[in-house]
Amino acid sequence: MVLAKCLRDIPDAEHAFATYEQLRRTRTVKMYDAGRRGDSGKHVTGSLQQWFRDLTTPLFLKLFANPKASDWMYSYRVEWEKNVSASR
Repeated sequence: MVLAKCLRDIPDAEHAFATYEQLRRTRTVKMYDAGRRGDSGKHVTGSLQQWFRDLTTPLFLKLFANPKASDWMYSYRVEWEKNVSASR
């Protein structure tokens, strides 16, 4: 949606893509980092380790998962009506 807005509002394609990158970079890096952190510790080599991980994960999610901690990720909305201006 953000790319579509940039292409809609900025006539020069080069500036539209540069603006898109500038608008998305911070969030994209934050999403990438969250994914890397979330993936760490989930790789196991032995079947006993896998069994224990699979057994305990639902319990830990119920006890420690905080929906507000990931709200920034899932509540993101693109304001289609708001115009984009080219970044320089």
